[in-house]
Amino acid sequence: MADEPKEPKPPQVPTGEKPASGTPAVSAPPAKPTDAGVPAAPPKAAAPVPPKPPVVLQTPLDNELVKRLRARFGAALREAIEDRKQAILTVERARLVEIVLYLRDEEKFDMLSDLTAVDWPKREKRFDVVLDLYSFPKNERLRLKVHKKCLAWRASGPPRIGRSAKSSTCSELFFPGIRN
Repeated sequence: MADEPKEPKPPQVPTGEKPASGTPAVSAPPAKPTDAGVPAAPPKAAAPVPPKPPVVLQTPLDNELVKRLRARFGAALREAIEDRKQAILTVERARLVEIVLYLRDEEKFDMLSDLTAVDWPKREKRFDVVLDLYSFPKNERLRLKVHKKCLAWRASGPPRIGRSAKSSTCSELFFPGIRN
């Protein structure tokens, strides 16, 4: 008897449950025979995927800083937008000095991190003069833009920003006593 093969026992099933079977409960229908003389229909094309909505990068900005600037400078603040979490203000060229001094003294934007220009050849005022400001106390960045027709300087040299008869350049405005 020890050498007799043992029959496998069915697995124990808890009471109240049906045992799982190895065959599916629903059988697949038998395959249809294909006619050798009739060509198969081409598969239907998938429905076209609708295009993704455009990503909105620039949104109007109306935070507390913009409200204070609009109250103080009115129409000199031409546009206030946020682009990729960066505040961008477009200001009137004639009031740039006044606005920059206000931002430095009252709003504590105490570092000029970049001063550059961008050429837009197809626009009437084709140049943007761009000032990137940073506030250490607030840990905020602010970009100021001014539209200009040309970047030619007068005989007196590049524009100066300052309060006294002895005016200063942009970098001297934020770092007094330093001369280039």
